[in-house]
Amino acid sequence: MAEIKKRNLVLTFSNLAGGEEKITINSPKENLTSEAIATAMELLLMQKP
Repeated sequence: MAEIKKRNLVLTFSNLAGGEEKITINSPKENLTSEAIATAMELLLMQKP
């Protein structure tokens, strides 16, 4: 079996122009759940001007 040496989490958001904006998180915690990720994404959206 191959060894995993690098992990990234890519958060993808739709923008008003119909495109995508992405945020990449290097070396995220291994035990993240989809619910925790969705909550973090919502919090990020509330912070945007």
